[in-house]
Amino acid sequence: MIGNVRFLLDSPTLTLSPLGKLVLELQESSLLDLFLHLLKRHKMTFDDLCTLLKTKDSTDLAQEHALKRFVEMIVLDRSKVISKTTTMQAVLILVEMLFARLSTTETTVSSRKQTPFVMRGTRHRWLDNVVPFGSGGGGGVWEEGEEGNGVTVETTGRRKHDYRLNDLLQLQTVLCSSHMTETVATRVNELLTPLNPVKEDGEGEGGAFVYQISLQMLSWPCVGRKKEACQLCLRHNPGAVIDYCTTMFPGDLDLWVWLLEQLLGNANYEGDPTHPQDLYKSLYKEALGHVITLTTPREFVFLLPPTGSAGFFLPFIERSIKLHFSRATSDCLHDSILQSNNNTTQ
Repeated sequence: MIGNVRFLLDSPTLTLSPLGKLVLELQESSLLDLFLHLLKRHKMTFDDLCTLLKTKDSTDLAQEHALKRFVEMIVLDRSKVISKTTTMQAVLILVEMLFARLSTTETTVSSRKQTPFVMRGTRHRWLDNVVPFGSGGGGGVWEEGEEGNGVTVETTGRRKHDYRLNDLLQLQTVLCSSHMTETVATRVNELLTPLNPVKEDGEGEGGAFVYQISLQMLSWPCVGRKKEACQLCLRHNPGAVIDYCTTMFPGDLDLWVWLLEQLLGNANYEGDPTHPQDLYKSLYKEALGHVITLTTPREFVFLLPPTGSAGFFLPFIERSIKLHFSRATSDCLHDSILQSNNNTTQ
């Protein structure tokens, strides 16, 4: 088919010929496979292939189904033949297209085709506890089985979600993958900026953009806004904060020390009878358990608040000492084995 590609193109205008349009309509997958092959063989540029796939005079990225499938193929490609620059371009276009689909006011599904997008093992678990899939305290579509804003709903067990949630799942998956860079995060923030701000109750002015919170939590850490992202999680989805910080900042001791202060303050707050003190106490204990893994017993003790119940902190100090002793013993055994092997080979 490579030899016949000229019959599919109108070279002077860089558009698909009538035959090419027919192939795209009837055999889209075959044509996209061909275009991917041409890209890998450097027969055509990425920009030219995107131009061919874009609908003439269309300014609505949400409607560009063939282009979306093509950039998905590039993002998922593992051949390492496609340049990193081209892959990054594809990622940025895919992100923009998914934002366009999430933001559209369209209420019909006829032109919003769905295709499988499989990037296994990348979407973070904590996202299931963040709106709209969960609220940290229940009420998300995963728990309630509520339908979203669309009209076509797929059902898998108790999980009911519409086409917008499918797009959000895909966008979250991309932002959880190795393709997430400062460049991508910056673009996500640019796309989020014009949207209505999220209020304290999680609703946006003039209509909620319920997808905004998780996207900010994914992108802000990459642009130097770690604490703001954690504050957002604490404000809207406190139950997810430990999973969130363990995934996003597992070894950032300064961030965890700051988080301990925030959780302790919330655990001790008594100004509102509806304030979930017990939840914050539980989260504080979980955070202490993680900080133990990042410090020596001496360092850990110095991080504890000057006031507090010795009985509360003593079990954590004991765990810290046991962990430190276990690591020291393991290191000693490892060094002894290496020394023994060296003596044997001499």
